[in-house]
Amino acid sequence: MVATPAPTPVTPVAPVSTAAPQISGAAGIGRSLSCSAGSWSGKPTSYGYQWKRNGSTIPGATKPTYTALAADQGKILTCTVTASNVAGASAPATSNEIVIPRRCPQPTGLLDGKRLGPLALGLTRARARDRLPHFAVRGDRFDNFCLFAGPGIRVGYPSAKLLRSLPPSERTPITDRIVLALTANPFYALQGARPGMRLAAVAARLKLAKALRIGLNDWYMVPGYTSDGVLKVRDGTIQEIGLASKRLTTARDAQLRFMLSFG
Repeated sequence: MVATPAPTPVTPVAPVSTAAPQISGAAGIGRSLSCSAGSWSGKPTSYGYQWKRNGSTIPGATKPTYTALAADQGKILTCTVTASNVAGASAPATSNEIVIPRRCPQPTGLLDGKRLGPLALGLTRARARDRLPHFAVRGDRFDNFCLFAGPGIRVGYPSAKLLRSLPPSERTPITDRIVLALTANPFYALQGARPGMRLAAVAARLKLAKALRIGLNDWYMVPGYTSDGVLKVRDGTIQEIGLASKRLTTARDAQLRFMLSFG
């Protein structure tokens, strides 16, 4: 009788990744993200997790779930998974990348002089976007910057039509720079006038001239030393307040031309 040879022992090997882990969940501060284990050969018996921010280890973030922090704003998050079995631990497998968007900042500063919060008349488009990175573009003449839990700030840049109406020497200093800044956020006030107030409550104090009627809105210019204040009013209620470049609003016809240039 011929003996049956004993089976050759199979040497266990550490797991090998066959499909990368995946991060799921809504990207945002305070939102919970989940990291799947991915797929592995070698029948893993346990998994280790490590979350990373821009490639650097986040201390203590070693669970399959992670809640995005304020420090993660604008950063890339990934999750690294290590699988283990009786043979040992695998090489790490890295998940897809997810970017945590910047949260709109709290309103700060004042409406005063040439400044509206962190922005100011005369700032270039690039510098404005650097100060408030979270913005939306409305055409090529307005950037809408968001503020946390309320209306934001919108700024206007001179149109080609407006620039053509000026002498060549006056075009360069304002090209691609903020010439109009407006907000509907009641955090800000223009000489005591805030969005949401009735115009009648502040008209006498501001010594308003006759309104510029454009569409459904009445626009009032409030003379100032370094810039002119602006009120947008509808049905007697202040909708927006802001500032306009004084060099472009020196007379009523110039004011009308200026406001109409923004459509």
